[in-house]
Amino acid sequence: MTNPKFTIAIMDEEAKERDHFINFFESDFNVVEIPYISSIDDLIERIKSEKIDAIAIDYKLKEHSKKFKENGDFFFKQLMSRLQDFPSFVLTQDAKAAKNESKLIKPRFIIDKRILHSDNVNEIKIFKDEVRQEIKGYKTSLADKLKRLKELQALRKKGILDDGLENEFLAINNEISLSVTGYPTLPLKYFSQETNIKLDEIISKTDELIKKISKKK
Repeated sequence: MTNPKFTIAIMDEEAKERDHFINFFESDFNVVEIPYISSIDDLIERIKSEKIDAIAIDYKLKEHSKKFKENGDFFFKQLMSRLQDFPSFVLTQDAKAAKNESKLIKPRFIIDKRILHSDNVNEIKIFKDEVRQEIKGYKTSLADKLKRLKELQALRKKGILDDGLENEFLAINNEISLSVTGYPTLPLKYFSQETNIKLDEIISKTDELIKKISKKK
């Protein structure tokens, strides 16, 4: 079975660094370049419009370009929050220093750029496989949530959800909406039977993502 060719983005202000990234990944992934974005909303829109499956973000963005007001750890943290743990990692020339400096990123998501210049075939394969597993794990989790949401929606339409299941329904609905759009559907206190139309739209969009997963298996 061949590995699926997912789409990975590189967000880096330096063209030379983006070229290194492209040369490393292009044989096994589709690669999208993001030299600049103005806000986290712009980044989320780019991820959705170009169907990006994972993103690598340069750690020292604002130190290398006056256009950026924040460094990579800020955008990383925002993505993990807004898109429900979307597959993201930070690239840096000094991973050890970044792990000591940044309180926003778990150490396993900080990757030394040295890997992009490695000639160790096994090391390269392991890293690319880890990226694929992050993507597959994210998509599998989304598919499981969608399945559970549909089960709860069916019970809800029959009027047989107890308070515990109702809370689960509302929570999963907002989690899926975040994953699909970067925004919750509605504040939980305003959620009612009348929002089922909106929920159906979210389920439809999520189904499209699940179909994409199936094609890549």
